[in-house]
Amino acid sequence: MGFKKPKTRKSTSDPMEDNKVERDLDPTKVLSGGGKVAKKRGNSTSDAPKAFQHIMKFMEMKQNNDAAKKKQKEAERKKKSKTQSQGPKEITEALTIMPGESMDEFSRRVRQKMTNNLQLIGTSHEAKSKPHANPSRDEGDEPDISKRSDRKKRNDAVRKQRKQAKKHRGDDDDEPSREAAAPAPKFGEQAQAPPIFKALPKDKFKKMVPLPQSKEEEQANKRKDDLAVKNMIQRTARLSPLERMQAKRKAKLEGDTAAEKRIIEAEREQAIRRYRMLRVARETAVKTK
Repeated sequence: MGFKKPKTRKSTSDPMEDNKVERDLDPTKVLSGGGKVAKKRGNSTSDAPKAFQHIMKFMEMKQNNDAAKKKQKEAERKKKSKTQSQGPKEITEALTIMPGESMDEFSRRVRQKMTNNLQLIGTSHEAKSKPHANPSRDEGDEPDISKRSDRKKRNDAVRKQRKQAKKHRGDDDDEPSREAAAPAPKFGEQAQAPPIFKALPKDKFKKMVPLPQSKEEEQANKRKDDLAVKNMIQRTARLSPLERMQAKRKAKLEGDTAAEKRIIEAEREQAIRRYRMLRVARETAVKTK
């Protein structure tokens, strides 16, 4: 295998011309290493470091930008002040009393000017805030209200009447609307519990005092007798405490048996008999006295 020659880059420039350029230059600008010419970095002859020069240049650019922004803001402010100062003549002109004019006429003229100025301010504000879809209307071609048809006028009158009727209905139904507008309770909110009375209030001057030998007295005596019989039955029961507990437990679980019911009835009759005997003995003792 033969030896391959290395590839060399063909230069399009003429070496003789390069030598001429180097000969024409200043000997201080030609480098000793390879004959390359030094690049010119500007005409600055400052001895400051490059980093410091970059920082100074950046600060200068920032100051220029700030100055430009400030000028732009001042121009916009002047433009806005000019537009504000240029108002309608009716608004800007001063009102003075004319020679030979009375105070009533002057005040009437002032009121008329004021209404006109308010109308102009309102129309200009509406034109700025709500531009029409039709550009011809924005330019000032507003339709004349006086040229509206009779049908539209009637519709306007009917609409006005409906609004007034609705307003009156709203005044009448004010209370239900207040109830509907009441704030709804929040989630987790607890209402306060009602007060608890531990002792019943006393009925003062409300007790009926029964007359002697009346039906109410008889009924009261009957109730007292029944209560006394019940208390006597409870006192004269022959069951022991243990048997009573067992009876209560059975009554809770199964109910009273037939035998227990018979025992209770017998005790009840016996208690009634004893009570009657005691009552007869008490009455006889009272009569003998």
